[in-house]
Amino acid sequence: MRIHLAKTARTCLPLAKLGNGLVTDRAMLRSIGTLPIRDRCLLRLFLNRGASHGELAGILGMTRQGVAKTLRRLISTAANPRRLALVSAWHRFSPHEQRLAYLHLILEMPLHEISRLRLMRRAEADNHAGPAVSRTTLARLMRQIQRKVQRVATRAQRQAAATPFIPPDR
Repeated sequence: MRIHLAKTARTCLPLAKLGNGLVTDRAMLRSIGTLPIRDRCLLRLFLNRGASHGELAGILGMTRQGVAKTLRRLISTAANPRRLALVSAWHRFSPHEQRLAYLHLILEMPLHEISRLRLMRRAEADNHAGPAVSRTTLARLMRQIQRKVQRVATRAQRQAAATPFIPPDR
């Protein structure tokens, strides 16, 4: 994925977030993949197809300033270091942890709502869904997830510090 700096500069994006050595194309694509479908399509039109703010404003029925603000918010959300670390550590999670991370960290649903709506269940030996998981159990599982994310982020920072960042030739 290429993020065209001229277009992102037009949206007043802090380029320091995208220019560091920690953000890889794969992590950024995965992070964009966690956004809602409408937001993904908007970013795809802007970044890959080269649609202008005026064109997007006409499609969405918004002002150009509203489109610019939306694009800044989407790119900064996708480039958020915590979200990038989360998607980089995703392969280390169990399916149970992945479900909780998706509900709580990506969809931003509170733990008490996840428990109240019974969206997480205890896995039993015979693979049938068990009773709903309590909020305390969900909080403990979230701490495990945060530790895994922190380990992956620390490892990525060490690797980035060991290899110098060389900007691409223009």
